Amino acid sequence: MKRKSQFLLLFSMLCYTTIYANETTSTFSEEIPYTLYTQEKKICIHRSPKKSEEKDNSLCQEYRLETPEISTIKLHNKLKKRMKQALKPYFKAFEEKCNKKDVLKEFTNNFDIKGDWYEHIRVVPYAYTDSTYTLLENRVSYTGGTHGSNELLLHLYDRKNNNELELNDIFNKSEIEQLSKIAEKKYRQEKKLKATDSMKKAGWFKDKFQLTNNFCLTHKGILFHYNSYEIKPYAEGDTEIFLTNKELSSITKNNPYFASKKPFFQSDVGEDLTIYAYIIDSDTIELKVVNTSKKIKTHKNWLSLSFPNLELKKSSVQLLKSDFESFHVYEKGRKIFNKTLKKNINAKYPLLEAEGEATNKKNKKILDFKMNIPSDIKNIQLYLRATYKDKNETITSPNNNKNIGQQGYANYQISIPIEK
Repeated sequence: MKRKSQFLLLFSMLCYTTIYANETTSTFSEEIPYTLYTQEKKICIHRSPKKSEEKDNSLCQEYRLETPEISTIKLHNKLKKRMKQALKPYFKAFEEKCNKKDVLKEFTNNFDIKGDWYEHIRVVPYAYTDSTYTLLENRVSYTGGTHGSNELLLHLYDRKNNNELELNDIFNKSEIEQLSKIAEKKYRQEKKLKATDSMKKAGWFKDKFQLTNNFCLTHKGILFHYNSYEIKPYAEGDTEIFLTNKELSSITKNNPYFASKKPFFQSDVGEDLTIYAYIIDSDTIELKVVNTSKKIKTHKNWLSLSFPNLELKKSSVQLLKSDFESFHVYEKGRKIFNKTLKKNINAKYPLLEAEGEATNKKNKKILDFKMNIPSDIKNIQLYLRATYKDKNETITSPNNNKNIGQQGYANYQISIPIEK
């Protein structure tokens, strides 16, 4: 009896996981610092069609998930909780990568497919507005072939209910049609295409402009991102179209997602101070400080703001709103009091001070003003301090800090990037 030759299959599936935190401060559209948290898993099939064959026929799949460590994101707590909730599906999907249903098992008997495959996913905070926030997903993968794939996916969420938003959630059908015309007009201008030129002249597959649902809102406008193969060949790379709030004004006048004034910078400072920054025009910004005293039953309190890298004049600062009784602008060289020296000195740089009585049970006050800034300023350095006083004691915030300001007090040191 003729014996058929049999192939002996040596199969083993190995799965291991490594987790590490990578300290990084990446800058995306809103300049949001964070610490990156990384998890990795690798699955391998080791096989050989014959015991005597030494050729390596192993196939490995590596999975990597990089996400922000929520506690390190420089945003207020409510927004961080929303982001944490949105990240849960990524963690769940990653945990399922090493189960029995893994795609590699489909290739157990296919010895022509071998080597190393990978799927790397990075999800980071990208932008936020008063009503939305965006997570940027960068998905890089390789599963054989001449090259891998690289996708950037923008996930826009409603901050109120944490639902992911599409274009038709923000605009109606008529507005989307107008939006498409605005975007096409700008794209043609940037690519120097005439209104009668074919879109194929710019590398598009079809001679018809189309909007993508891969988009997000920022404080400045709306960004559309087209991945390779979506509208152009792989060699043409990705395409981006950005429309400013001014360019969108004809269709966003009564739109709740665009209605309110949106800060380009927001930061909680200590436990009692929050600062917001808004763009007014090309050389004017608005700063709003919310001061809530929780330390003592305040009888009086002060806010002190110094600007080491600005040459502010009294005429260049305009008070918009204040819950304080008085507000003073001290130019460089003006006399100010120094606690350490216990005497008046000449100010080294501009100083703004507000003083007032407690105005309500929560001891919450708002100081809101605008000021002119030079066109070459890329960031504003701010020293900020709050002082509280009752009948028996005086407390400063911060009360222990190495950043001693020109008045001899400790200060919070803040850098506000200017977007132009």
